[in-house]
Amino acid sequence: MNKIPRFTYNCSNPYHNRYRCIESDGEIIHHIADIEIFYEALGYKKEMRHAGVLPEEFVWEEYTQKNGVTSDKCLQVKIVDYLRAHSKAFIKRYGDQLSAWMTHCQEGIAEECRDCCVQRMLLVASMQEENPTQG
Repeated sequence: MNKIPRFTYNCSNPYHNRYRCIESDGEIIHHIADIEIFYEALGYKKEMRHAGVLPEEFVWEEYTQKNGVTSDKCLQVKIVDYLRAHSKAFIKRYGDQLSAWMTHCQEGIAEECRDCCVQRMLLVASMQEENPTQG
């Protein structure tokens, strides 16, 4: 599979049975132990919190809304980068596909996101080659 799977997460509803979970196609891939570390991986900063910006507002403004600063594709890459660093189960399941995802990320990506996505995927691929069991 060359295409990055669509990863979703639920960090906004503590009463949901999949709260703090990252999933793909309805299957839980990872449980988020520290929500602050997860949101930091997405680009949310403590200064934003002090300014009154909620994490999900940041994600909406940055990645989700039409004409957002970056794209959902970049959000997916940041989630992959987080999973690579924090989930052994993710590495075990998807580790051999990371370099293929890098190639897919480079094809047809919006110009404003090219550096973000390509650099993240290059970093992920190089770290995988250096430490194939890390994560």
